[in-house]
Amino acid sequence: MTYKGKEIGHGKWPAIVAEDDWPRVMELLSRNPTPAERGRKHLLTGIAVCGRCGEKMRSIPGKGNNDGKDYSCPGCYLRRRMDKVDEVVTTVVIERLSQPDATSLLSAGASQTEVREAWGAVEGLRARLRRLTEVYAEGAISDDQLLSGTAALRPKLEAAEQKARSLATNPDLVDMAAGDVAAKWAAPSLERRRAVMDALMAVTVMPLGRGVRSVNADVESVPK
Repeated sequence: MTYKGKEIGHGKWPAIVAEDDWPRVMELLSRNPTPAERGRKHLLTGIAVCGRCGEKMRSIPGKGNNDGKDYSCPGCYLRRRMDKVDEVVTTVVIERLSQPDATSLLSAGASQTEVREAWGAVEGLRARLRRLTEVYAEGAISDDQLLSGTAALRPKLEAAEQKARSLATNPDLVDMAAGDVAAKWAAPSLERRRAVMDALMAVTVMPLGRGVRSVNADVESVPK
């Protein structure tokens, strides 16, 4: 049993899987898409996060001269052209997977306790971020306090996620890092590209600032 990301004891119900297998199951579930996510039609929906408030980005119809789609934050409404953001992220993924040390991103042989504790830390930080948003919605904290709290927790969450992912081998990532990476990236299904990218990196879309109208603004707003 867990509460707010921490183990609090053994359940009283029959086990679905063996206790020693549970950390691996949790790692797979955290990496593999849910039924809702399997219906995703875009590369970064539910993966990219807003650099202003930390919410997951969604897709919405483009506006103005953009006949395609935009990524948009449901919390603060930050939005960027989808094709431009996808372009820069895809370029970074291919470049990183083409490096000689790409497969060394993965580490097999971590103990079950290490895996369990790593993902428990991730869930704990995610719960703190959710609670921060809830407190803001209740009017108990100001905009500045929300932004300050998010800015403090987001790097910790990203570091915890990176650590947890590094403790288990990801077959999709290993395969994509071998041979012609660009060709392999173009060939797989969207679901597989999303799984590989979610395991490899965190994508943050940053606000540009007032009055910015650069032609490459949507590319420049994604940290590499």
